[in-house]
This record gives sequence, structure tokens and C-alpha cells, in this order.
Amino acid sequence: MENKHTKLMLAVFAVILMIGISFVFGYMLASLKEPVIQTSLSQDQQSLEALILTSNLDYTNTSLSCAILEAGIGTLSNNLNELSNELNSAMSGSVVTPQYSQLSNQLTYTRLNFWVLVQRTNEECGNKFVNLLMFYPGSSTCNGCVNEGQELAYISYISNYTTVATVLNAHANVSAVSALDRYYNVTTFPMLVINGKYIVKGYLTTPQIIQYICKYSSSSDLCKQNISS
Repeated sequence: MENKHTKLMLAVFAVILMIGISFVFGYMLASLKEPVIQTSLSQDQQSLEALILTSNLDYTNTSLSCAILEAGIGTLSNNLNELSNELNSAMSGSVVTPQYSQLSNQLTYTRLNFWVLVQRTNEECGNKFVNLLMFYPGSSTCNGCVNEGQELAYISYISNYTTVATVLNAHANVSAVSALDRYYNVTTFPMLVINGKYIVKGYLTTPQIIQYICKYSSSSDLCKQNISS
């Protein structure tokens, strides 16, 4: 009882300090064996209830843990949509306002958290999703980045969101992003990472992306569809 009480108090304290995201990202970093990475994901907040459930989760209860993880994915997906809308509303011509910068950073942290949570769900619950991560170069010129982002959104839609995609500004001033840049050796844009393992560089059309998905995740429902270019 004392051990559970201690863990609960630590979780509460963690929320107060806004380090819920670092817990999730730390789990992924352990899997990636990247001990030198120290992240600033503390700027993103999670609810007290979610953090307590995650911190004290008994993974012997597989159905419970998977339900919680998948619910978290849905919540973060909604948060991403809301943040994107807020970011568009905060734009003032070509002027970068303080509000825009703050929302942009928050969007980056939420995207990181979303990608990591999908990775974790796959590890705990048997690869329920095809998890795509696309790097783009921020304000730099990138032939094909916008188009590939649209291709990924379309693929998520036609897969009924069993394929999920996260786009990440590789030049964001966030230590966790820099860590991923180093880990995946991000030098070419766009660059796609499939299920955290497989890297494909350069612009890809929808059929090409699906071809790579089926190469590395053949159980995907996309592999049963006839997608024309």
C-alpha cells in the first residue's frame, strides 16, 4: 500500500510540474537505447487522471492497458486538430506573433507525444497501427513535403485511421526533435519513418507509400486495397 501511495503522490507532483509528456517519451527513449537524450517535453500537459493511470498501470491486465492507451491516442488526435486550428487563427500575415510561437511549440510537443504513444500502444497491444513519422525542414524549401503530408492524411483516412501519420519539423528548437534527428540521421526531406524502424527518403506518392507500408507491415488493411496513382 505504501508503495502505491508513493507512486500516486509522485504522479500528482509530476503533473504539478507539467512533466507528463516526459514520462511517455522516456519510455520510448529506453526502447531506442538513447540514454543521452534529455527532453523539454514538460511544457505539454496531461490530465492528472491520465498520468495516474499511466504511472500505476498494471500491464498484466492487457485489455485495460490497451483501452487506456488507445483512448489516449484519440484524445491527442483531437488535441492536434484543435491546436492546428488555433495556430492557423493566430497567424498574422507574415508576422510571427508570440502567441503563434507558443502554439507552434505546443503543437510540436503534442505531435511528439502522439507518435510516441502510438509506438507504445503497438508494443503493448500487438501492432494495432501503422505508425508513420514524416520529417520536414520547417521554413526551408522542400520539394514534395506539403504534397506528401497531404498523401499521408489521405492514407490515414482510407485506412480508417489504422494507419496514423505524424509530421514533424526537423528544425524545431526542441531537444527531443534534435534527438530524433540524430537517431534517424535526418538529412533529406521529406523523410518517412515507418513503425519507428524503417526509413524512406524523398517524396512519395500515395501508391508508393502504401507499397512501403505493405513491405514492412503486410497485415495492414491497405495491402488489400487497390490504390491507383
